[in-house]
Amino acid sequence: MLLFKKTYQEAIRSGRKITTIRRWSRARVRAGKRAFSPGLGWLHIEAIEVIDLKALTDDDAMQDGFATAGQMRRQLRSLYPRRARDGKQWFRVRFRMTHRMIHRRDAEHAKEDLTTALSTRDWIQSTADIS
Repeated sequence: MLLFKKTYQEAIRSGRKITTIRRWSRARVRAGKRAFSPGLGWLHIEAIEVIDLKALTDDDAMQDGFATAGQMRRQLRSLYPRRARDGKQWFRVRFRMTHRMIHRRDAEHAKEDLTTALSTRDWIQSTADIS
């Protein structure tokens, strides 16, 4: 399972965020497998690697949804304040969306649209049968 703050979910859905940096004692996901993310659905894990946070570039940050590496590092420091003494490593996880979760309200709208389309089709069919 991969948890993301709600503020990152739209960037993930749109494909602007395709990596995440995590602080773990060992890898918690595996390349080639899926991981569920509440609010998003299933993610396909494409790669996971141990990284040196200081070596990350602005390009790396952009794949993670940040404008610069400095901005990304500041956010990670706030998320992991005790990192210096925790004995863990930094991991970069590359992923892609596989199945989106459908929110109940979206499903209800889709049902309404389908009902309308079917009733229109049935009306067209019944009109065609008359002639």
